[in-house]
Amino acid sequence: METIDLSVLVAVYNAEKYLEQCLDSLIDQSVVRMEIIIVNDRSTDRSNQILKKYEKSFKYIKIINKKKNEGTLLTRLDGMFQAVGRYVAFIDGDDTYQPQSLHNVLGVALEKKVDILEFEYRMIDTENKDVSNSSMGQNIVSDNTLIEGKKQCFDLLDRLEVPLFKRLYSKRLCRKVIDYFMHFIDYRDRFQGMLNEDEFLTPLFFSNARSYCCIGQKVYNYRFLRYGSITHKISTNCERKVRAGEEYMYICMNLSDEFERKGLINKKEYFKYNIKVGFFMKFELVC
Repeated sequence: METIDLSVLVAVYNAEKYLEQCLDSLIDQSVVRMEIIIVNDRSTDRSNQILKKYEKSFKYIKIINKKKNEGTLLTRLDGMFQAVGRYVAFIDGDDTYQPQSLHNVLGVALEKKVDILEFEYRMIDTENKDVSNSSMGQNIVSDNTLIEGKKQCFDLLDRLEVPLFKRLYSKRLCRKVIDYFMHFIDYRDRFQGMLNEDEFLTPLFFSNARSYCCIGQKVYNYRFLRYGSITHKISTNCERKVRAGEEYMYICMNLSDEFERKGLINKKEYFKYNIKVGFFMKFELVC
């Protein structure tokens, strides 16, 4: 079986207006050993018809049509279950990649053998024009900085942006994240419809990472505040966002207590978490 270097996971929900732009940007990449896994979260528009057309034309595209709408977090997990690539990338069905950009960042990740490779992104509006006067998308860590060590990688969370889409993740990390959710028998009910899934998943990736590197290349085109998108919903529902984040932190803390009781902490790369309560709640790695 041919080795797949990169699995690109596309989360799709009612993205018919931009979906072809998204898929064309992937097809135009020059990564030779790449698979595209598209998870359709029960779209009610023409997204499914568009996906069928692409599936017939390109053998390396795999489409998963979910039986019910469950939200982006579970949609991303469904894609991760199927991914076999040495690295995994995440993209939403209304965003795009810069031409030939994935080949470059994948090459860096494979050369340095890092768990997480971070890059920059452009913010665009509904007309594909740059969103001006924004400082988002700029890496805080210096270009080509290599960071090694589990605690050192976790500590980066205080300095970096949360979005999943601005990084490549090793297959090993994806297995660890999936393993985390498998400890919840009711994980599909527990996390169904959860907003701001990046705040849930990014700490899990970084808490298990052994190495990290960033490069200054703009790779991803992020469509900002499309009506009906996750970003739009979060911006109009801050209270739910805060509540979801707090629930995530408590879940991690309670689960790590369970791992400690079973003697798994520091034996199978499970970690002890704690919450510092002050003016802001802070999530920290204890050991």
